[in-house]
Amino acid sequence: MGRIARLMLVLVPLMLLAGVVLVGCGNPPSPPTVAVQPASAIPDLTATQQIEVGGRKLFAGWPKDKPDLVLMITGQTFGYLSPCGCSSPQTGGLERRFNVMQSVRAKGWDIIGVDVGDNAPIPQPNKTVPEQALKKYTYVMKSLQAMGYVAVGVGKTEFQNDITKLLGQFTLNNEGKRPIVLSSNILGGVERDKANPTTVKASTPRAEYFKVPNQRPLVEDVELVTDKAVSVGVVGVMGASTGKEIAALYPDYDFEPVAVAIPRALNKLNSGTVRPELKVLLLQGDENEAQSIAKDYPEFQVIVCTSAESEDEAPLLPKYYPVNQPRTQIIRMGHKGKNAGLLGIFKTPTGLDLRYQLVPLGEEFLTPRKPVDLAKENSVLQLLERYTGEVRDEDYLAGYTDKVKVMHPVAVMIGKADTKYIGSVACAKCHAAEYKKWSETKHSHAYEALEKYATRPSLRQFDPECVVCHTVGFEYKTGFESKKKTPELLNNGCENCHGPGSAHAAKPKDIDLLKALSPWKLNPKDKLPSLAELEKIAAVPEGERGRVQIDNGVRRLAFAIDRQVCRKCHDGDNDPKFDIFTYMPKVYHSNLKDDGLPGK
Repeated sequence: MGRIARLMLVLVPLMLLAGVVLVGCGNPPSPPTVAVQPASAIPDLTATQQIEVGGRKLFAGWPKDKPDLVLMITGQTFGYLSPCGCSSPQTGGLERRFNVMQSVRAKGWDIIGVDVGDNAPIPQPNKTVPEQALKKYTYVMKSLQAMGYVAVGVGKTEFQNDITKLLGQFTLNNEGKRPIVLSSNILGGVERDKANPTTVKASTPRAEYFKVPNQRPLVEDVELVTDKAVSVGVVGVMGASTGKEIAALYPDYDFEPVAVAIPRALNKLNSGTVRPELKVLLLQGDENEAQSIAKDYPEFQVIVCTSAESEDEAPLLPKYYPVNQPRTQIIRMGHKGKNAGLLGIFKTPTGLDLRYQLVPLGEEFLTPRKPVDLAKENSVLQLLERYTGEVRDEDYLAGYTDKVKVMHPVAVMIGKADTKYIGSVACAKCHAAEYKKWSETKHSHAYEALEKYATRPSLRQFDPECVVCHTVGFEYKTGFESKKKTPELLNNGCENCHGPGSAHAAKPKDIDLLKALSPWKLNPKDKLPSLAELEKIAAVPEGERGRVQIDNGVRRLAFAIDRQVCRKCHDGDNDPKFDIFTYMPKVYHSNLKDDGLPGK
């Protein structure tokens, strides 16, 4: 069976299930239709209380005349549809990105968007259900379409989540419509030399491999925008380093050198009746690769590149190559959709004047809720509600069965595979004082927060990615399954820190079991900080805490608990202000009585 036939075996069933008819004329895409919100439903970018970025108000230094076009630049969303909302402040999310674009439109400015790719989630063993990852990618793309994006690249995470399924789910169902998926140098159906797997014996070019009858290929090389005041040509390309990494993981794919793909793409852009005034490259590669391409192909005024793992935040300004005119702006946006870049394009007698503005997507860009119904005017927020509704209706919680879940380290440590979760109420039989303290904390109402207070979007209590931090033991065997099946494991209870407790409940004086209940305690002599010690450290500015006189074992154990327990949920995304010395006193329950635990 040929390579294209094999691809169509995957794509055609997806098309038919979605009700897609394999006919069409391959016409150029129609401009995206973006509904205009009521002004009262849009955050005001011109208000005097607007945010400052780098000590300057938004658009400071831009010409007074309105731009001929604004280009929103994003990338590497990694499936982060919205912040969890469990704490404040949090940044990012598609709702806020949409509001920024609508705010620009409310100023009378025209705006379109491009995205470098990596919109699918990063797979996490035992924590990611493939069907949910596919759905998240689909809703990212639907949201970009609703915002008015014209082109999006292909990144490593798209391959990690099976690119043919992703394309079959969204692109195939949006025949020829923007955003167009771009990766000009991708090769499919690769056959490799068995003796030397890095040697490609045969492959199928992108346009042929991703061909669909009577319409554009599912992956294109360029997209040309001619219906705006500034014509824009967008090229997508996989850089050498990322391409090599993908090819090693997924040998059915390979990538042409950029020195082959880029000239071909530029020739295609320049051979039409309209030559783009602005040329943008979506590069799946780092700044070094971007600089090399800028040197060889100065036709690109803008190159959007990817951020390395250590580059979570977006730079305030682009990098310029070369420093003299004409120069290319090299832009990267960081990870998880926390930022957006706005590029103002102004026509002048001597060419295009490009002005850049980084916009961190903070809470000032949330949809106003006065009156509450205005939240319904945000079409992306409506899409997110549809997403959570489908997660509920398709019961993704059930996907996390014992076949997916792993044994808790405590069960492994004591060598008892049948150790089970029993719930916090069962712990109260012997630990009444500790249970009373827990019941007074927010941990004891964690599931209620999902049911009653999570509204952007709602229905989070059915989402495995939320439930894991609001119930007991969800990611482990015998842990939470659903409110109906395991009501005793609702909320964030005792066993999330101490591990499943059935063995300890059966033999409460067993010293080995007692030790196992403190899995973070690597040194038996280490003791928990006292409440006074925690408060003493919390009162000192973070940068000066090393000077506080405190036993090294106490400090070591506090940081071990912080890393191994607390920050599994209170991480930099979900709780950016979390500090164990400030928060642990709120849940502190040591020495409430002499209950025989180690270290007392």
